[in-house]
Amino acid sequence: MKEINGADAWIGHNDHMKENKWVWSDPLFRNHVSILNRQWSSGLPNSLRSKDCGTARLNRQRNLKFGQSFCYTKKKFMCKKDKHALPNPNPKPLCNNKFDYKFFPAKKTWSEARSSCASEFGGELASI
Repeated sequence: MKEINGADAWIGHNDHMKENKWVWSDPLFRNHVSILNRQWSSGLPNSLRSKDCGTARLNRQRNLKFGQSFCYTKKKFMCKKDKHALPNPNPKPLCNNKFDYKFFPAKKTWSEARSSCASEFGGELASI
C-alpha cells in the first residue's frame, strides 16, 4: 500500500447500487463492509451525487483512509487477485497472504481501472 502514499488511488468500493450504501466491487467481499465503516477520511462518506467510486490513500501517520471521487476522474489504482481459488463462496475474513496485490501507476477512470485489473492482472480492484 505504500505506493498510494499521499495520493488517492482507485480501489474497489463504490455506491453504484444505492446512493451512500458502499460495497466492494468484488462479489466475494460484497458482504464484508465492516472496514468501510471505520476507515473513511474525516467527513466522508457524504451523499454528493456522482462521487460514487472509492479511493484510498495513506495519510501522514501511515493510516489507510478511504475516500470517494467522480468515477470519470483518472487516478492510479490497486488490484487484487486470489493466490488460490477459494472453495467457499462466503469466506470468513481473509488474510493478506492469500492475495497478490499490484499497484498500477497509469491513470485511468474507475471503470477502466477495473477492466485493467481483470485483463492485465486477472483480478479485481482491491478490497481491503
